[in-house]
Amino acid sequence: YAYVPFRDYISKIADCPLLEPDIDSNSLAWLETRFRHLGVIFYGLNTSVPSSSDLPEPKVDSSDLGKLGKKLNEVKKNQNEDQSLIVIGMGHHSPVAMADDCAVKNVKEMEEFFQGNGKTHVFLHGHCHEADIRNIELHDERLVRIGAPSFSQTAKDRPEDTFRGFNLLTFTRKNHKIVSLRIESFGWIGSILKCIDTKK
Repeated sequence: YAYVPFRDYISKIADCPLLEPDIDSNSLAWLETRFRHLGVIFYGLNTSVPSSSDLPEPKVDSSDLGKLGKKLNEVKKNQNEDQSLIVIGMGHHSPVAMADDCAVKNVKEMEEFFQGNGKTHVFLHGHCHEADIRNIELHDERLVRIGAPSFSQTAKDRPEDTFRGFNLLTFTRKNHKIVSLRIESFGWIGSILKCIDTKK
């Protein structure tokens, strides 16, 4: 649900020197900038917050969005002018409106974040358990929203006519800049893994 529990867990089972040691353990948003030299920075958002009911609410905390936006702005200001940055966000729920209750409840706040300091090029999410790739136009900004299929959910827990699988993203660089993105969606058909869709 957030970077720190993942980092602590993975550190117990493997030697991963690239995991960021300085992220605040109370934060439900994190920023990973050590791949700037490749033209990519990542961030993650916990898209579930405590609620009065038994289940968490699909929502992003406003203060986390504000802090993350400031950090992203600082990183972009310190970037060389000749090097562009692709910003990739990750969360459990979709940050933009979708059918079937797959998105966060504060979609408007997320859209404002994307149009401000949180300009994001690609956002990866799950929750719906199906491959779903869309180009989203947010005024003058373009966001590629990529929903991932489930790797392990049984048929009864997935949308009808969907496969277990995963997405493979390939970024192409030219002259120190990322110039294209290819997305391949793989699915198990019976016991055979096949590429069932490719988008550029």
